[in-house]
Amino acid sequence: DITPHDKIPYRANLDAALLALKPETKRAYTRALRQYAAFCTLHGWEVTPQADVLEAWQADMRTRGLAPKTISQSLAAVRWAARKARRWNVIDAVTLHELSEVHAVGGAGVRLGRWLTMDELQRLIRAPRGQGAGAVRDRAMLAMLAGCGLRRMELCRLTFAHLEERDGEPTALVNLVGKRDRVRSVAIPRFVRPWLASWLRVYRDACPVTPQSPLLANVRPGGLGWVECRAISPDTVYRVLASAAVAAGLPDVAPHDLRRSAAKAMQDGGAQLHEIRDVLGHTSVSTTERYLATAA
Repeated sequence: DITPHDKIPYRANLDAALLALKPETKRAYTRALRQYAAFCTLHGWEVTPQADVLEAWQADMRTRGLAPKTISQSLAAVRWAARKARRWNVIDAVTLHELSEVHAVGGAGVRLGRWLTMDELQRLIRAPRGQGAGAVRDRAMLAMLAGCGLRRMELCRLTFAHLEERDGEPTALVNLVGKRDRVRSVAIPRFVRPWLASWLRVYRDACPVTPQSPLLANVRPGGLGWVECRAISPDTVYRVLASAAVAAGLPDVAPHDLRRSAAKAMQDGGAQLHEIRDVLGHTSVSTTERYLATAA
């Protein structure tokens, strides 16, 4: 079997999907998926594609000295299987987005997970320049990614119903629904609050909001920007981060790197492993351990 997964329809569908590929692609993907399954089995991890497991496999392949082309093709095979798994409702859209951010970089090898220091995070947050609505929103967006450990899709789905404020200050995000419909609440770190508060003032001055209004809204260009009561997209988050990373001198930073950096900052601040697990919305502590293992 290509994937020793307990969902037989998934296994059967994946085997059928492989048959539809060109012979060379089928052979390469079959070999890669077997190797990925063996790696997961060795460590006792679930074989269903997950971003942090794929990153661990990526690092293992690089350590073993595999050629960049081989690594790139192996990653492509798992991402292909992930797209099929999403179509069959084996994984959710958030997981698929996370997997899409694990990619090879040219002939220099593979892009491993990255952890930013607090100084680097602050530099990244300050990178969007200006006092227009777009820049104010972008700084709030980056601060929330860096401090709250949110997935990109979770950030886009936030509404005012998730926001808890005290004396006009944003203090927490409550009743967040993450992967596998896990519900959690996240305290907003103090360094994030001024950035988010600035955006909320601009937003509320621009248009009336309700509990159902998106917390981070689209901003049309022109002048100081025109705030629309319409949710941002994951692509918007990616573009904002890419632009800010270049401006801050921090190339090749992905949205998931900020989630990983938030976890490391919590660990450095003395948070216990189970507390970090709860903030990130992980099912088990072992997943959180994988998040932090290569940060040491």
